[in-house]
Amino acid sequence: MTTATRARWTTVDFDDLSWHDNAIHGFRIVEGEHGAGDLIFDIDHILVWHREGSTFRFAVAPAFLRFTGAHDLRMTIDYVACNAGLQPPQIEQIQREEVLFPNGYRGHRWCIVLNWPSGEFSFFADGFEMTLWGKTMHGRQSIAPDERVLRELSL
Repeated sequence: MTTATRARWTTVDFDDLSWHDNAIHGFRIVEGEHGAGDLIFDIDHILVWHREGSTFRFAVAPAFLRFTGAHDLRMTIDYVACNAGLQPPQIEQIQREEVLFPNGYRGHRWCIVLNWPSGEFSFFADGFEMTLWGKTMHGRQSIAPDERVLRELSL
């Protein structure tokens, strides 16, 4: 997994990152020009998975995962199919696919696949940056709501 010594990652780090089991606490759409904008996810980013016998302990920090130049957003989240209560969805993986448009422009289609509940966020975006915004917590896989104090987004 990622190292706990860094506080910021960008698109060039994509192949070195994993978002498996990261909880999504919210997302924000920031309108930009020409129909594109920023898509910002507030997540619990798992920095370290540490195996202890048959269980794991985690180092987790709150982070903003910001996709820039985002457009053509499609969301599907199905809490009914899993017949469970409402809680933050968790990421299975983030996929990136290069697309060649008819006008010759190359871009990337991104897909944030959820492992619980079933669903995904898919969109086109120029790239991303992920920034840790709070202290690293140790123990559980996600940060308890009373331990997450969301700071104001600096846009």
